[in-house]
Amino acid sequence: MQKPHVVIHSNNMPIQAPICGEWLSEPYDAPDIKMLNVYARLDEEVVKNYLKPTPYEYHSNIGLFYFADYSQITSADAPFYDSALMVPVKYKDMTGGFYMFEFEDGPESTSSGREGWGHPKMMADRISMTESEGKAIGNVYLKGKMIYHVELDMNKKPSVSLPVIPLEPNLLHMKHPRPDGPGTYCEFTLVRYIEEDTTIKHQQDCEVVAFDIQGVGDRDPWHIFKPTRILGGEYIIADYTGSERTPPRILDRII
Repeated sequence: MQKPHVVIHSNNMPIQAPICGEWLSEPYDAPDIKMLNVYARLDEEVVKNYLKPTPYEYHSNIGLFYFADYSQITSADAPFYDSALMVPVKYKDMTGGFYMFEFEDGPESTSSGREGWGHPKMMADRISMTESEGKAIGNVYLKGKMIYHVELDMNKKPSVSLPVIPLEPNLLHMKHPRPDGPGTYCEFTLVRYIEEDTTIKHQQDCEVVAFDIQGVGDRDPWHIFKPTRILGGEYIIADYTGSERTPPRILDRII
């Protein structure tokens, strides 16, 4: 006897054929996250210009480029790799981390973060993280080319102490266009806390021996975020344990 077909539906569009499921705002666990971090000084005017369309204000031109391996995630999402640039921003009486750009290598994680939480996630062709001969290497491929490359030497330390920048909590910006013409249908600011649910098991400062970022067109000008100075790198292994803080909460509805 053939089982009846059950239509998978969710709370995100299109409702009869969602990319991500009901778990969108449910807690999840992600053990053994491996992260490659690069702290860098950016062009101040570039950061300020890219913040103009957002509700957030400039705080500092020191940013964090990172790669993250979520291959052990326990949610309904498929395992994925994540790579992004975060900068500290101000909003009213708060400071926190804002995502300037972000890449994923899976449709579920791309859709859930972009549609549901306001992350600027783009689907990459491929993201890789490897370790070889004492080096940790991260690459992002988009539209047929390598656009982002980082290499850390885990046997060497940076020449300066790594900066401490306020990236907790995450400050997000969600904006949806009108479906029937120009204009904005709704716009929110959101906040997400992750530090309390993250346990760092291993952390070491590293020398950055290679860094390159390239654009692939007018809509993807990532090369303008090329650092003016690399400050140092970091290799981390951590566990994330989901809680009621997993989903972001709305700070303000602008429209």
